[in-house]
Amino acid sequence: MKIVFVLLDSLNRNAMAPYGSDVVHTPNFTRFQERSITLFGMLAEEGAEDGGYTLEYAVLHRDIVAQFGRFPHRNEILGRKSTPEEIAFLKEPNSSF
Repeated sequence: MKIVFVLLDSLNRNAMAPYGSDVVHTPNFTRFQERSITLFGMLAEEGAEDGGYTLEYAVLHRDIVAQFGRFPHRNEILGRKSTPEEIAFLKEPNSSF
């Protein structure tokens, strides 16, 4: 069995751009997301329980950030104004987690 454990205890998730900060830029976040997809893919290939499910959600999250630069479903709670594209996206089935 392989275990991947990532600890980011010094970061509040709201300090990372996709999670709410429009001021803080996180250039390594995309690279971290890509690496997580690689690792979750390895788990899925090895038949890990929920490996495919986790991989699917990692890809969905990565694609949303790639499209919008943030998670649009967090706009309301963070007091951010949604763009017309984000509003259209959020009306689609399964667009929010």
